[in-house]
Amino acid sequence: MKKIYIEGLGLVEGHFSGVGQYILGILRGLDEIIDDEMYAGKSVPEVRVIIPYNTIGKFKSYGFKHIGYKTLPLSFRLMSILWYKGLLPPIDLWCGKGTYIFTRFVGMPLWLNKSATVIYDVSYELYK
Repeated sequence: MKKIYIEGLGLVEGHFSGVGQYILGILRGLDEIIDDEMYAGKSVPEVRVIIPYNTIGKFKSYGFKHIGYKTLPLSFRLMSILWYKGLLPPIDLWCGKGTYIFTRFVGMPLWLNKSATVIYDVSYELYK
């Protein structure tokens, strides 16, 4: 079964920004699509949101039906610091094989897997 991993820091961080709201909307829509596809008897990918181990409660509060989570053995704070400093180990070593989607304008390090990075708005480059 195909696996899709979505970086979910914007979804579980303390400040729920526009990026977090966007991620939540996409995941809710994806949850509905998966429900419809499963009801129709179709095969669906396994979708997991990558979150730090200390944010499980926040993730569960969204009540997704078909979207799960994969925790990293780092706190939110430590994960953010390591990522910012370029010291975060390849996350596919923890999560495994799949397609990775990064939702915060930059990717995380991967060792062997494919990824896509979401860029929401670049108007600030045109209109400073």
